[in-house]
Amino acid sequence: RGFDPKINFKSNEAGWYYLRVFDHLRRGGAQFVYALTVEAKAAKLEINLPPKRDRTQEGQVVNITQGSNSLCLLSVSRDGTSGPEKFELKHLPKGVSAHVIKSPDGLGQIPVLFEAKLDAQIGASFVEPRMSNDKNIEGSFHQRVSLVNGANNKVFEHYDLNKLALGVLPKAPYSLKVESLGKGLPRYGNRGLRISVQRDKGFDAELSIKLAYKSKGFTGLDQVKIPKGKNEVIYQLSIGGDAELGEWPIVFFANSKHNNLSYSLTSEPHFINVSEQFFSVKSGQCTVKQSQSKQLLVKINHLRDYDKEAKVELKGLPQGIVTKALSLKPGSQELKFELEVGAKVRPGTYKDLYVSFNFEAEKVKLNQNIRTGGIFRVSAPKKVKK
Repeated sequence: RGFDPKINFKSNEAGWYYLRVFDHLRRGGAQFVYALTVEAKAAKLEINLPPKRDRTQEGQVVNITQGSNSLCLLSVSRDGTSGPEKFELKHLPKGVSAHVIKSPDGLGQIPVLFEAKLDAQIGASFVEPRMSNDKNIEGSFHQRVSLVNGANNKVFEHYDLNKLALGVLPKAPYSLKVESLGKGLPRYGNRGLRISVQRDKGFDAELSIKLAYKSKGFTGLDQVKIPKGKNEVIYQLSIGGDAELGEWPIVFFANSKHNNLSYSLTSEPHFINVSEQFFSVKSGQCTVKQSQSKQLLVKINHLRDYDKEAKVELKGLPQGIVTKALSLKPGSQELKFELEVGAKVRPGTYKDLYVSFNFEAEKVKLNQNIRTGGIFRVSAPKKVKK
C-alpha cells in the first residue's frame, strides 16, 4: 500500500512466480504503467542515534564532562539477521573510553557508557560506532540530521552522517554516587537506593536526577530531586516478575546549573542482583457489604526458604476497610485476614489488592509485593421501598 509499496517474499521452493499489479480500484490495462524492481534481500545491521524529539537535533551529540561519564543509547536495526554481536568504537579521542553496559541480547538499543578522564582534552571529535555478529554481518553508523523542517513533520533538507559527534566539556562542579540499602532483590521486591552528590566548594544548586537506563522488569520514578544544599535522595526501586535473573544495571542522569552554565553527567552503572521470588499468592472472589466484618482467605505458596516468620500485610483495599498485619510461619499454606468494612466504603469492584511480605533470608532484610489476582467487591446497600 502507498504510492511506492514494497513486499517481502520468501520462496519455499524453486519455480516460477508471478506478480500481479493493479490500483486500489483493482483496475489494470495497457494504459497503466508500473516499474517493478526485484532484488535479493540482504541481511543488514545498522546503528543510529535518533533525536530525543522529532524535527530537532536534540540528543544527537554525545557530550561528556571531564572526569565523569555520559550514557548514550544507540538504536540498532536488524534485518534478516540475529545472534551474538560485537560492538566497537573507533577513533575515540585521547582520555576518553567507552564500553557497552550489560543488557539482554537482541534489544533495539545498545547502552554505551562514555568515560572521560579528568585530563581529557576539551574539544569536539567524530567517532565511528561499528558492530558485527557471528554470521559475519557488519553494521555501521548512519545518522540523519534534520536541517530545514516544514509542515506536517516534513523534512525539506537533511544531512546524512556516518560518524557520531562527541564533545568533551569542562568538569562539572559535582559527581554522583549510587548505593543499595541492602543486598540483592527478589522478583516482586523493592528497596531504596541512596543517590548522593559530592559537591565542589561553592556549588549548592538543586539537582534533577533522571532515570537514564534500567534493565527489564525494573520500575521507579522517572525523576527525583536533590534540593539545594542537600546531598542525597532515596530512590525507590521495584523489581517485577519479568526481570531477568542475575546482576543487571541501573543508571541515572544528574542535571544542574552553575554560574549560568548547564551540566549533565551519568552515574556509574549500579548492579542489582535479581533472584527468584520467595512466595506466590492467590485469592478468590470476595464480596462484602458496608458495616460488615468479613474474612478474606489468601493461599500462600512457598518457593524458597527464609528465616523465622514473615510479617504479611494486605494492601490495596479501598479507603474505609481496616485489617491487621499477620505473621507467616515457614510452611504455612494460607492466611486469613479479618476485614472491618466501614459504613461509608465506596461500593464497587477492586482488582488491585496485593500482599506485602517483610522477612529475612540469610540475615538480609527483604520484601515482596505480590498481587492476589482475586476480585474484591463492595456491594451497595439495598434501597428500601417507601
